[in-house]
Amino acid sequence: MTAGWLYGTRFFLQLSLVCCIGILFVLFPGDASLRWLGFSLEMPIAVMLAVFFATMACLILLHHFWRKLLDIPKRRNEYVQRKKYLRGEDLLLESLTAIVAQQPEEAQGAIKSAESLIPDHNLFSFVAGQAAFMAKDFENAEIYFKQLEQNDKTKFFGLHGLILLALNQKDWIYAETLLQKAVALRPDSPWVQQKVLKNQLNLILSGQESQIQTKNLYRFLPKEKANAHQAMLLWLKAERQKYDPALFHDLCQQAYDLVPGNVIFAVKLSESYHRRGDTKKAQKIIGVTYKISPHRLLGDAWSGMLLDVKPVEQYRSLESLSQLNPSHPESSWIMAVAAVRAHLWGQAKSHLTPLLEYGDSQLICNLMAEIEEKQFPDAPEASRLWLKRASKAPHTEGWYCKACHTKADDWKVLCPACNHMGTLEWQTIPGINIEPEQQLLLQTDSSLSEF
Repeated sequence: MTAGWLYGTRFFLQLSLVCCIGILFVLFPGDASLRWLGFSLEMPIAVMLAVFFATMACLILLHHFWRKLLDIPKRRNEYVQRKKYLRGEDLLLESLTAIVAQQPEEAQGAIKSAESLIPDHNLFSFVAGQAAFMAKDFENAEIYFKQLEQNDKTKFFGLHGLILLALNQKDWIYAETLLQKAVALRPDSPWVQQKVLKNQLNLILSGQESQIQTKNLYRFLPKEKANAHQAMLLWLKAERQKYDPALFHDLCQQAYDLVPGNVIFAVKLSESYHRRGDTKKAQKIIGVTYKISPHRLLGDAWSGMLLDVKPVEQYRSLESLSQLNPSHPESSWIMAVAAVRAHLWGQAKSHLTPLLEYGDSQLICNLMAEIEEKQFPDAPEASRLWLKRASKAPHTEGWYCKACHTKADDWKVLCPACNHMGTLEWQTIPGINIEPEQQLLLQTDSSLSEF
């Protein structure tokens, strides 16, 4: 509204000025005379001014036309360069498409054609480096990535490629140096965070934990993920110190303090306290973790502290543990096993019955068969029926990887099958998965060919 008003006002003022000049010439017409080289010319002043302005307009048009004629070679060169640039960009897009399609040879062919057309394009080195990397031409890939790193505008592109090269060659120390630079540029990048966490793990596993330079990344991570990752590293160190009970205990304590819901940390720390004679502290640790992540391993650890106690008293003691999370399926399993050991057949069946509502599993059916056999030794028919059901039921209980769905013998930081980090979770009866706090880590792909 305001801009339109200003435009209208300006037009009105200009029109008024023209009208005033016209009125001036009408009221005071006047004449103009010109004598030059014996010639004399007289005309009204208004006509003279009109001729002057018309002549000037023609001269300006002629100058403009002349400039256009002189610019024809330049504009032709610009047109040719523009065509080459557009063709080069098309070839870059073709190479990117080939990269996405996992066809590095085709990508390299398109890159060679594009190089002659747009050798200085910012994306050329990036696409060429990626194509070389996928074709396993690591020497040329490194050259292209280093060119990118030297340019402030493409520095992160270059670091990205060099990091992948270092990880692919398992040069964890060089990768850590590059990741430190990447953290300085983009500490909030999920890709950078994942690679930093995975490389720290690689340094620990290779005994080079003193080379870790990216500890400052933790302040950019959510507290839960930062704590979980630090706890994982501490656990890896603890596994290497099993023959030094004091150091093993300290490392387990630090890991547990960061992630008290991790079942493995709680079990190992409680066993360490029990060996030291502090059973009360050990049971307290198990109880805290059981509230967060109920698990049968916690029940086994609790029972392991009561070996000199009668089975019935063990059953009663485990009741206090299961009451910390009474409605959880793991509590039912723990109490059923304890009841079988105590020969409390009725209680054992009452604990197993709710689990069967989720579906049959081999462990549950085999335990029911054992109960029937021991409770009614003269009537084996019921036990046989349960064994038959067990033969048809799946064996679902165990540690499964959320990434590749492979079953592992026990919990580890890395999946033994796909090398993903923090993806093993406990699966109990059909349809029930337990996801304790150790699953808070970023999942990291073991493949190093992604961009």
